[in-house]
Amino acid sequence: MSQQAVEETLGRLITDSEFRRVFHMDPAATCQRESLDLTTCEIEALTALNTSSLQAVARLLDPRIVRATIGGAHHWRWARNSHGAPARGRRL
Repeated sequence: MSQQAVEETLGRLITDSEFRRVFHMDPAATCQRESLDLTTCEIEALTALNTSSLQAVARLLDPRIVRATIGGAHHWRWARNSHGAPARGRRL
């Protein structure tokens, strides 16, 4: 049990829609697979969070820090410069 594991899980619940989906389907298995060292109490508390509220927070975030799921695969969107080419050193 650690605050760091709680914060990491909460951050992923907000920024990663696929993680949010699988976590709520089977929290214990997801924590084990992702090596998240959470207590039963912490898992219960995180599972009790309203999924719609987590999605609402995700929509408020800058898209550069939200992971998109396309066809079951995770993708980070890359920022583009004014010419449509990927901007150096920036992800969107």
